[in-house]
Amino acid sequence: MNRKLWSLPTLGTSVALVGAMALMTATATAETVTRTGPNGGSSTVSRQAADGQITSEGNRTGPNGGSAAFTREREIGSASSSSTRTGPNGQNATVNRSAIPGQRTYSRTGPNGGTFTRVRNR
Repeated sequence: MNRKLWSLPTLGTSVALVGAMALMTATATAETVTRTGPNGGSSTVSRQAADGQITSEGNRTGPNGGSAAFTREREIGSASSSSTRTGPNGQNATVNRSAIPGQRTYSRTGPNGGTFTRVRNR
């Protein structure tokens, strides 16, 4: 039995679906995160796949916030990201993702500076 596994119409549909998915990815989406507890606050995360950047902005309150504004930009798919925070615990942070899934190394400067590795278990 000789069957054709694809045809021109199905190939065209596949190309159209991939194009639509790429268009949806290229548009900017935003989400708002609200934190509760002693270090509560809110932040807005904007994902802009078009230019490969993820930007976070927000204000944090509480003993470790002090109305700390922060922004973060990370190139999508990049091995590192950086953020700048102000307030009593203001710091610059650089995050490097390890080749080991779920493991990241953080280097921070400022009053709470240091280097640490966080392993995420999922």
